[in-house]
Amino acid sequence: MRREFTFIDQTLKYALRQGRIDITEFMRLKRRVPIMDRMVFDLPLDLLQRTVGRVQVELQDVRLGIAPDVGQVRLAASLGCPRIKIKLKRETAPRLMESVLEVARECDLQVSLHGINIGRSTLMEIEFFQKIVSDYAVAHLIIDDSESRLDPLSTHWTLRERRGLFPAELELEYCGRNQLGLAAGNALGAVKSGVRRLVVSCGGVGGFPAWEEVAMGIKHLLQLPLAIPADLAVRCRGLLEAIGVEVAVNKPIIGPGIFAHESGIHVDGIFKRSELYEPYAPEDVGLTRQIVIGKHSGKAALQAKLEELDLVWLAPDLPRILEKVRQLAVAQKAPVIDAQLRQLVKEVTLL
Repeated sequence: MRREFTFIDQTLKYALRQGRIDITEFMRLKRRVPIMDRMVFDLPLDLLQRTVGRVQVELQDVRLGIAPDVGQVRLAASLGCPRIKIKLKRETAPRLMESVLEVARECDLQVSLHGINIGRSTLMEIEFFQKIVSDYAVAHLIIDDSESRLDPLSTHWTLRERRGLFPAELELEYCGRNQLGLAAGNALGAVKSGVRRLVVSCGGVGGFPAWEEVAMGIKHLLQLPLAIPADLAVRCRGLLEAIGVEVAVNKPIIGPGIFAHESGIHVDGIFKRSELYEPYAPEDVGLTRQIVIGKHSGKAALQAKLEELDLVWLAPDLPRILEKVRQLAVAQKAPVIDAQLRQLVKEVTLL
């Protein structure tokens, strides 16, 4: 059976924990998240409890994180949340866990269990989870690499092995971290193993796999079907700005300068075969290609920029304009901005 991708967002939970937003803003901002297939928003129960009765909350697309506690299960159900995530620790008593899951089943809650560390889980722990998911209505088993012990290849093979230890109807969920800069790659390794539930955050905030990188990797590297909004970059940047996170100019996928080109041969190639230089069209994520004019620019780049700015010039003027551009870029140790280029064109064409 083909399963759709589900992304579990940590962006807003991170902002809430950091005090960057309150629960009201959490509810408002989750409507601005660029939805790709299915989306679930993790929200700790303790942060929600502080506002119960004071703020109108919509929990249809929220998963409440709770402790293995019968009271918390009942509270989550009373709030109208359809799904819960139970964080287990090594010392959690099996009988307590069984009673918690029994109450969750009575309340008709969708349960995700979080307790297996992919890097150091023991056979005893795995056997415990095998029994639990078989005896109770557990929907998802979260396998994490919170210590960033694995690389994409070992993530792939380890998850394939873990998959064979559990019932086919149980969905595995991968939760990686970015301590070694491999979070997005590890998430794609999990996808290659068959995992379709991924914990992510916009821009990689909080140290989780960057949502936009994972999504574009699924579509363009793994070539799996995934609906991605045409304004992905703009919407991601807007969300990050709303929670006070600055987006670097060269941030993969969403950075405003990632499609800026200056080198002469490079720009000439862009216009002839853009797919050799760009993994996808800038329009796919709501960005535009930018031609930067500087000391490395050639005639092709300059001509394209002049046409973009609707400037009037003659063919014999082009070499002289290019020479002035290079001289100015070297002198100021920076690219030539549009206003400066207009002035240079004016000076040359008036000669």
